[in-house]
Amino acid sequence: MKRIYQAGSILTTLLLAGLLACQPHDKGIVPNPENPATGTPTPVGKPIGTAFTVTISPAGGVVASPDGKLSLTVPAGAVSKATQLTIQPVENTAPNGVGLGYHISPDTLSFAQPLTVDYRYQDNELTGHSAEAIGLAFQNKDNGWQLAQPAIVDKTQRRIRTRLKKARWWSLVTQYQLTPDIDTAMVNEVRNLQLMRAINGEWPTYSTTSSKDDLLTPLVRSAVANQDVRGAYLNGQDWGHGEPADQSWGSLTIDYHDAKILYLAPGKKPKTNNPVKIGIAVSTGGANGLLVLFSDMYVKGDISLTLDGRDFGTNILAQGALANNILSLAIHGVDSTGKNGTMVVFVNDPRVGSFKCDLDKTSVSTTNEAAKKLEETGESVYSACSKDKAAECSVFLTKLGPSATTGYLRVEGRVAGTLVTRHEEDNTCGVIKHITTQVHADFSLLVKR
Repeated sequence: MKRIYQAGSILTTLLLAGLLACQPHDKGIVPNPENPATGTPTPVGKPIGTAFTVTISPAGGVVASPDGKLSLTVPAGAVSKATQLTIQPVENTAPNGVGLGYHISPDTLSFAQPLTVDYRYQDNELTGHSAEAIGLAFQNKDNGWQLAQPAIVDKTQRRIRTRLKKARWWSLVTQYQLTPDIDTAMVNEVRNLQLMRAINGEWPTYSTTSSKDDLLTPLVRSAVANQDVRGAYLNGQDWGHGEPADQSWGSLTIDYHDAKILYLAPGKKPKTNNPVKIGIAVSTGGANGLLVLFSDMYVKGDISLTLDGRDFGTNILAQGALANNILSLAIHGVDSTGKNGTMVVFVNDPRVGSFKCDLDKTSVSTTNEAAKKLEETGESVYSACSKDKAAECSVFLTKLGPSATTGYLRVEGRVAGTLVTRHEEDNTCGVIKHITTQVHADFSLLVKR
């Protein structure tokens, strides 16, 4: 018997360069518990969602957050008696922070043996970060940050692994981060990207045999020295040695002195490889050698719709409404062969920001007449093993505010990611088919409220 799911009612990519290093840290940064310098202070992260409580025992075991993003593997003997931990997800305000932060309490708790921490990341959480130089940092009582443990990234499992010795305010951080001022650009618009680092020196590497002592190395966010910047890339084009002839994705200007990249968007929205990937090469002077960081920049027009690589930009129209605090959008267009394409978007409690597709608040569905039969429709919610799951898609609202037209709001943004068009399983939940479609849309319109 087959379980067959076919979409019919109701999206992110990332490119990073480099290899994972797995050697003991026998040079560079070393543990120094006698000199816990403070590092760059930042505001304490605000709570995100609901805290959860777990109990760990002297026998050890594995505990996980309700959303599955965070898991703690507790070795035998880490605690001497049954102990409760309260874990609150918080904003990650650390220098070069990655993903969510966590407040693990009681703050006075230390573990006789370090816990193994696994953080399951979404692709966009590592955008612009040096995945080859990543670690776990804590925020001290002066709000400064110190690197405690190195970490390692498993890109296949999309998992970051590190160790935890104390319950505190914790966040994952990277040595380098390439940050755009805004991650979208209209045609012919200019954007700045700044390369920053958190530690000036060799970043430690993670392995099961490396030291388990906390490093207590202060994180000080600063611009990268000009001699360390070695080049820049735009969708694979080398802009460090002259201007490429093809500038359909835009152009780059490298400011070596201030470790900045100036991106000029093209005069037309790119038909392929959008978001464009802007990369910068930096010399670390250590075991990692030359790192290349990539940051996404989405070039948008007023309205666009791309389904599975096909442009539905002919006779394109977008309509929307805001009622009962639910934003609904419908985008319809025609491709070069006369086939129709449609996208429908719902966002509950809309505001400026990003909204990941989920099971109840944010949904996206599409119809693509140019696709194969039984794969014409895609949606952000699908059934797997009798449970609903959300596809990898997001809605980005960049503007949501008043307009000159009475009774209407100006709404601008985009949709990007992957929808499921077909999912089939056998009676043991083994996957027979799992077919997806890539979707992109830009929108700028007035919606009735």
